[in-house]
Amino acid sequence: NASEQFQQTGDVDWLRSHKNSCERALDWLIRRDTNGNGIFEMVNNNIAEKKASDWIDIVWAGFENAFVNAQMYEALNQWAECEEVLGDLEKADYYRSVANRLKQAFNKTVEEGGFWLPEKKQYVYWRDNDGTVHGDNLVTPVNFSAIAFGLCDDPPRVATIL
Repeated sequence: NASEQFQQTGDVDWLRSHKNSCERALDWLIRRDTNGNGIFEMVNNNIAEKKASDWIDIVWAGFENAFVNAQMYEALNQWAECEEVLGDLEKADYYRSVANRLKQAFNKTVEEGGFWLPEKKQYVYWRDNDGTVHGDNLVTPVNFSAIAFGLCDDPPRVATIL
């Protein structure tokens, strides 16, 4: 949100006043990759907890949520641009490297720990902490976010999803 507000106003002083809080929020979220695979985990671990990790209806998505991770990818890239504007190239590179690691993990097949399901030629919605995969019914917000945010930049995959 801070990145988008800055994009609309161009107010560098305002952006600078939010640098610390945005970095702290992103760094807290980055620490949510508790298993070190490049994909960020939610607070809830599985569907049995009956808690949602995102705003889509009342789906009890948890643990590794592709929709939330797609949003995180976009947030990391947008904030990296803000870090550049603020002159902190080291932080910009850091957030881009975290985003790139997420992109690599996101695009792995489900069997490899990612979200791509080759049999259905789409991204799945989420994986529980026991590895159970959910949402292989073409969840459009997941798949469209992957394309819109640049996570999915493979032309055959994009064409198949669209």
